[in-house]
Amino acid sequence: MYRFKHEHTLSRMAKVLKVSESGYFKWVKRQNTHTLRDIENIELEAEIINIFLESNAVFGARKITHKLNEERSVD
Repeated sequence: MYRFKHEHTLSRMAKVLKVSESGYFKWVKRQNTHTLRDIENIELEAEIINIFLESNAVFGARKITHKLNEERSVD
């Protein structure tokens, strides 16, 4: 619906797709917000990628987890 909102009216698309307009607007609002958990996951992913690249793409899950735990216990 979002992609075609300039070609068709929202009310018509909602009727054809059998969804409510209010549900659509709630969905749009959620797309523009991140929860605290989302932000933490993004930061964790960046740390994991950083450790992996620093190891010249050698470290696997176990070594990356160990390195993460080491770094976090120092803080």
